[in-house]
Amino acid sequence: MVRNRGLLEGRRIVIHILVALRSEARPLLSHFDLEPMPGGVAGRPAFAARDLRLVVTGMGGSKTAFAMEELWGLYRSEPAIAWLNVGIAGHRDLPIGEAILADEVLEAATGRRWKLHPISGAPCRIGPVCTVDVVEERYPTRAAYEMEAASLCPRAPDALGTGLLQILKVVSDNRQSGTQQISAAFVEELIGRQLQLIEWLVGELRGKVEA
Repeated sequence: MVRNRGLLEGRRIVIHILVALRSEARPLLSHFDLEPMPGGVAGRPAFAARDLRLVVTGMGGSKTAFAMEELWGLYRSEPAIAWLNVGIAGHRDLPIGEAILADEVLEAATGRRWKLHPISGAPCRIGPVCTVDVVEERYPTRAAYEMEAASLCPRAPDALGTGLLQILKVVSDNRQSGTQQISAAFVEELIGRQLQLIEWLVGELRGKVEA
């Protein structure tokens, strides 16, 4: 695992992007010119370029948590680290393709909540995210429903307070259009539509880290 450092030796990598699915990663790999990291991270596919590192964690909180802990262990000596979680989510009412930047994360199984500090001036909707253990198709509240965000919050307490953890979800299903239409190609298209927003978020996180 230590050999991962050699890919971009001498460059300061400060932003970790975590996605659950390969289809969520593909538009980002192309847009940011990310290259494979030999050996990956925690046995998962990983990619890097300049100040970015992206890991495809797999679905679910436990897999995301494991990948995040491995990243902390490998790169804790880096001077500053920001985190960006990008993925799809269901929502009761919002249209397919709408982007939501989280200002609160609720863990449905435990009731735990975390307040986030979404980047000021973000050109997208701001709202709550609810992490569930199984796919939610009833959408009982007006939160965005997904399966990873709550695993990030307790593992990055400093980032929560400084805005160096940002969670972006793109609506993939709602009451009018359920989960049955979701495919890898569909997910890739949804994330691809938000590349300008994601690039803006990366730029803002760079500014926070360098400030």
